[in-house]
Amino acid sequence: MTIIAKLDFIQLSGAAKLVFCRNIESKLANTQIFTTPDIPIATITTLIDEYEKALINSKDGSHTATHILSDVEKRLDDMFHLLVYYVNKVAKGNETIIIQSGFNPSQPPTPRQKAEIAVKDGANSGIVIVDIKSVEGAVAYNYVYKKELADKYSDPETSTYTQHTFTGLTPATYLYFSFAAISKDGVSDYCDPILKLIL
Repeated sequence: MTIIAKLDFIQLSGAAKLVFCRNIESKLANTQIFTTPDIPIATITTLIDEYEKALINSKDGSHTATHILSDVEKRLDDMFHLLVYYVNKVAKGNETIIIQSGFNPSQPPTPRQKAEIAVKDGANSGIVIVDIKSVEGAVAYNYVYKKELADKYSDPETSTYTQHTFTGLTPATYLYFSFAAISKDGVSDYCDPILKLIL
C-alpha cells in the first residue's frame, strides 16, 4: 500500500487546528524539498492569520463571529486539501518526506506513546490546563512557561499533581509550556516545550 499524507487534520478544531496549520506553514516554507507549493506561502499565512483572528473573535459567542469562523475554517480546510495533494505529489509515497511536511503519514512509522505533556484551554479566557505523564519516582513537578524559545522560563509553580492550571495569561499570545520532575535525586531537566495559543 502506498503511503500518503492524511487528511486527519480535518478532525481538529479551534486552537489545535491552528497550531497544526502553523506547523505545516513553517515546514513548507523552510524545507528545501517543498520549493514550489501549489499555493504561495504568503497566501497560506494570510488565511491562517485570518483563522486565528476569527477564532479569537468567536470567543464572545456572537452569531456573527461564529459564522465568520465557520466560513474561514471551511476555506482553510479547502486550502489544506490542496496542500495534501501537493505533498503527496512531491513525496511519491516516501514516508520521510511526508513527515517533513508536517502532515501525518497514512502508516505511522512506529507506535506512538502518550505525549509527555499536553496543554488545553481552561473554562475562561487566559486559563490553560497542563496535563503530563507521571514520572516514576517523582514526588512533585515544576510547571513553567515562556513566550519565546530563547526566553527564560517563568518562576516554576510546584505541584504534586500531574495536572496544573495556569491563570491570568494574556489572550491572543503564544506560550511554550514545560515541566520538570522532582524526586529524591533532585530536579530533572525540563521536557521539550509545547506551544499553545492562549484564548
